[in-house]
Amino acid sequence: MKRTATLVAGLLLVTGTVFAEGKLDFSGTVIKANTKLIEKNYEAVNDDSNGDTDIILKVNYDLGNNTTATFKFDTDSEDDTYDNNMNIMVKTVQGKVEAQFDAGLDFNDSSKGSVAFKENQDSSDTYIKYNYTDNMSVAFYPFNMGLKNGSEFDKGDHYTEIPGVVLTSGKSYVGFGMDEVEYLKKNGTDDYSSKIDSVMAVKAGTTFETDKVKLSLKYSGVFFGDEIKNAYYGTDANANDNYEDTEVTRAIIGEKSFVATGGNLGLVTNDINAKAEVKVTDKIKVNAEVGMVTLADDLELTSYNENGTATGTSKEDSGFGLFVKGSYALSDVVTPYVKLKHSTDGFVAYGDMRDWNGVKNSLTGEKTDGVTEVSLGTDYKLTEKLVLNGEFTFKNAGNYIFEDKTSDTTKYSKTNYTLAASATFTF
Repeated sequence: MKRTATLVAGLLLVTGTVFAEGKLDFSGTVIKANTKLIEKNYEAVNDDSNGDTDIILKVNYDLGNNTTATFKFDTDSEDDTYDNNMNIMVKTVQGKVEAQFDAGLDFNDSSKGSVAFKENQDSSDTYIKYNYTDNMSVAFYPFNMGLKNGSEFDKGDHYTEIPGVVLTSGKSYVGFGMDEVEYLKKNGTDDYSSKIDSVMAVKAGTTFETDKVKLSLKYSGVFFGDEIKNAYYGTDANANDNYEDTEVTRAIIGEKSFVATGGNLGLVTNDINAKAEVKVTDKIKVNAEVGMVTLADDLELTSYNENGTATGTSKEDSGFGLFVKGSYALSDVVTPYVKLKHSTDGFVAYGDMRDWNGVKNSLTGEKTDGVTEVSLGTDYKLTEKLVLNGEFTFKNAGNYIFEDKTSDTTKYSKTNYTLAASATFTF
């Protein structure tokens, strides 16, 4: 946290000094403090309710001539992967042409041992767009056309990052992408041949909206040959084309740098997402989201009993998730709500299920037999910019996935509950 505060202070100092006479604004900046007051059992989830402070700091600077530079420092990630990085985006609109470039400053670059400036090759924020009319445009994404669809269920680690073109008309869109994968095919003992195969991707979505109802439906899919599932890559930098078994490693779909651009060939091959927002009355609102994914390869998941002993294995090639939230505004200040989530094994679009299965860059993990979560909470709007929150969550799994805190020996439970509090300040 000391490192985070130092970086934030440095950003504020630099922008305040260099751009003192420019047009600065901090819209999009969020500071959120989280803490868990009570937790029954341990669980293998990288959440942000750890007593730390998450910061999304955005500084927007108007360069003139319809051009804006945005500096973004984000620690609001499940595994704190952005603690050392600052995004720098430059956007310009010239007539009907709009372009944005996304790069970053890495404050802890191991290859250079210092600060490194590099383009963000897995970003969907780099694009060139032609706005034919106010309601129709075509955009080219040189690195990542963006295949993740959900909001509550939206974890990008298992989605393919691929260049593509997206055509938007009104509230509907359709996109197509293509790239190449270079890998080693095993022909026999110490016999490998280099291969290059094509990967294709499509995406489509539409939104319907009235005064009280907003419905959206999205789909994305990735298509490649079965041989890629059995691919290898060289691990010996001195090897040429004649690899031996000791110089190669079995490739796992979902690892970084599998796609030739330096992006990610993801484990998710098909993703369907439907979302509804309904304003029942002026005080009652209901949000719902349903997601379903199919996977490029089977996950081999192991079940365990309460003592941590393996009881069997099964394979999953798909997953499903459901989210429903209902809120009632007691006043302009206090809004209680109830949330329900249910997710099945293999639904890696949901970050918690990915962590419970333990399948990050792996095809083996732990079986949950499905997890149901029920939350009761209240938002208290102290000011227009400051919101306090308290939330109690009960979780029930079909398998023993939560480590019992109270046992003298290692024991596991099917249930867990937490009581958490947070404070969020939005600029």
